[in-house]
Amino acid sequence: MQYAVIKDSIVISTCDHEPCSDDLATRGEISAPCEETEVIIGYTYDGSTFSPPIPIVTPFPKLREGRWAYIKSQRDLEERLPLPYMGKLLDFDTLSSERLTWAISAATTAKLLSQSFTIDWTTLDGSVLVMSEFDILGIPTAVASRSNIIHQKAREKAQEIAVAATVEELEGIVWEFATY
Repeated sequence: MQYAVIKDSIVISTCDHEPCSDDLATRGEISAPCEETEVIIGYTYDGSTFSPPIPIVTPFPKLREGRWAYIKSQRDLEERLPLPYMGKLLDFDTLSSERLTWAISAATTAKLLSQSFTIDWTTLDGSVLVMSEFDILGIPTAVASRSNIIHQKAREKAQEIAVAATVEELEGIVWEFATY
């Protein structure tokens, strides 16, 4: 026979044998047979009947907040994906971005000093892209342009979230990453 161990009218465990009532009493617990009913932890017991727990319903505004947090995390992730530039993909994780910043700074300094500047940059596929000062100085524009596109997409998703009326509509709002 199956038994439920109950504390404060809530099933806290189940077992295949009748627990010792003296042990249960010292912990403020009782047991009840539940062979005819499928009972799991969390069910309530009123002294004669087991009932499933009342589901916890998240308020719709909280669901909206959660969907927006998901969209922002995906937006931020996309901004760190490889950067399409000059027909190649450049790594754009934090360290690569920092290296690009130093290369841009070096190109700017060379330009200010009227010195020539080229740099050999290893791309995502392992090939080498030879960039002049003008090429390297174009990277911030490419980054800003991509970032603008990504943020426009995020704003569109924010609008979709704002007008969603059902849980299903919210769950249908997903981030699709650009493909290059």
